[in-house]
Amino acid sequence: KFKVAAKKWEARPDGQMSLPVETACGAVAGGLAGFLTTPLDVMKTLLQTQVKKPSGAISTGSSTTTMTQKYYVGIWDGLKWNLKHHGVISGLFRGVGPRVFWTSLQSALMFVIYEQALHLQENMRHFGQWPYSSSGAFGSS
Repeated sequence: KFKVAAKKWEARPDGQMSLPVETACGAVAGGLAGFLTTPLDVMKTLLQTQVKKPSGAISTGSSTTTMTQKYYVGIWDGLKWNLKHHGVISGLFRGVGPRVFWTSLQSALMFVIYEQALHLQENMRHFGQWPYSSSGAFGSS
């Protein structure tokens, strides 16, 4: 959807997007996906890294409280426990900034490479060089 909107916004005569617009389109789409999937990624990470029957002291600012860490038996169990004890932001959106940055960067790069490959294929088809050229390895013998 971002690609369609970007093409309408840029309105180039050749119907293509410029490199900065391609990059921004990929970055926005990737960043949004990274943000929206952060809560489940946090829960997945907690499930993968938890230790059986943990317990210990948890520091809450100036005081230290002894609290037994919950052993999650599934995503829903972990979501409920995290929301109750840590809240929405600190419980489910831990690391959202670096995650959005990283997914934006990855998606921008991937989108630009993908779009450039499509342009290359389109040009090769236009000049009769795709999928096989007569002088290439797959030419007739």
